[in-house]
Amino acid sequence: MAKSQTKRIVDMKYKPPGAISASFLKSTANVRMIMGPYGSGKTSVCCWDIMIKAIRQRPSPVDGVRYSRYLIIRDTYEQIKKSALLTWHTWFPKEMGEWHAGPPGEHFIEFDHPAGDGTTVHLHLMFVGLGDHSVESVTKGLEITGAYINEADLLSEEVLNAIRKRCGRYPSKLHGGASWYGVILDMNAPDVENWAWKRFFIKKRKNHMTFRQPGGMIKLEDGSYILNPAAENVENLPDRYYEMEVEEMLDDPEIMDADWLIQRMIMNEPGYARDGKPVFKNFRDSRHVAKNPIQVDPTRKITIGGDGGRTPALIFMQQLANGQWGILKEICMEGAIAEDAGELAMIKIRDWGWHNYEFEAFGDPATDHGNETSHDSWMDLIQRAMNINWTAAPGNNDLTLRLGVINKALKTDIMGEPGFLLSPECPNLRKGFNSGYHYKKHVIGGHATYAEKPAKNESSHPMDALQNGMLGGGGMASYLHRGQQTAETQKYLSQTSVMTDDQIGMT
Repeated sequence: MAKSQTKRIVDMKYKPPGAISASFLKSTANVRMIMGPYGSGKTSVCCWDIMIKAIRQRPSPVDGVRYSRYLIIRDTYEQIKKSALLTWHTWFPKEMGEWHAGPPGEHFIEFDHPAGDGTTVHLHLMFVGLGDHSVESVTKGLEITGAYINEADLLSEEVLNAIRKRCGRYPSKLHGGASWYGVILDMNAPDVENWAWKRFFIKKRKNHMTFRQPGGMIKLEDGSYILNPAAENVENLPDRYYEMEVEEMLDDPEIMDADWLIQRMIMNEPGYARDGKPVFKNFRDSRHVAKNPIQVDPTRKITIGGDGGRTPALIFMQQLANGQWGILKEICMEGAIAEDAGELAMIKIRDWGWHNYEFEAFGDPATDHGNETSHDSWMDLIQRAMNINWTAAPGNNDLTLRLGVINKALKTDIMGEPGFLLSPECPNLRKGFNSGYHYKKHVIGGHATYAEKPAKNESSHPMDALQNGMLGGGGMASYLHRGQQTAETQKYLSQTSVMTDDQIGMT
């Protein structure tokens, strides 16, 4: 290789487009995923991650060469040529080494180590489109250092599982073994039912790290959009890039659900399942879900919200002194009676170390009375099982009130912090907010309409329990005694008998 080519690689400077990108490059986790909106520089970050890891590879004790081999894969070779391969050659042109067009495409690059220590970096890249091939046929016998899965949500989870098994096999122990090995992935925010969302956000695996870039735009309450000041890579984009993307999506008659597309591709929020419309449009996963489990405040009581029946749900929460609601834990069961739910709750409370804390509990008013075969109600039974007093949530199950309590908390800002914060240890609630708790979509004559009430499904049980807890734990008082009541609240008050402070949770 000519000296000028070597010099060009060594002297090339790269500045990560933001703090999240920089953290991604510093991480040594075996499986790392970076998720961001259009134009956030994800692909460049991943390309440079490969180059940086190649430079940091330990030299062979045999010949002093730093050997690395990486697989870069996407759904088709045509797509990889338009994305990852195009970006790779922008930073590291074909002339920098030996290029074979393929498919698969292969790039062999060799240059003196930038430290000037006399060692040589030898990097072998393979660009593969999965196409109609099985992942087993593509990876069989493959010996690589690591892999980069471009637009990972467009491939199946089996691709990641299969490729992980092939990493760390190059270089061999004879040449010092791999200093780092693993898989990096990039993607736009996927649908909440996509495997990538579940694996990296809901039930995280060991040795997996998730890096979520800020969205390009922020949606205001009036439905308008403004540029997100925290967006990454904006300085490298055309003027008003994100503003024009949003305008085009909203104006394009071919786009049937522009809000869904903007939410995923511009705001970097997971997309809801398109068979319904999410009930809580003010919920933003990036804002309202805590990065780490929320710790209980031992000086304040814990509120339990419950939903009865054969699919009981219990939600544990606290309202802090500043008014913020912290949603701590959830218990969701199927085919269980009240006693089962109560017994499991007490086991969990002991496991969590909460057995000496003060509790209050609120359930669905419909479960506060017995039936033809028993005088005991669901709340009577769970109260005995837990030895905690249960009370019917106030509000007579008025839907406007139940949803309004949560919406108010979602829209509240407390010194820059959200008024509602959900622990990542509540995956069922998280799914409900993002997609599961929705108004069912009906298409009649080619036009979409939505049901007036949320659908009853697996997400409605924990969401109903949350509403009961927040209503009883003080949320109703806060909602009804706002400085300026909405027309909906005034309508509710005009149709409801006067309630005492005790009935609405005031002390």
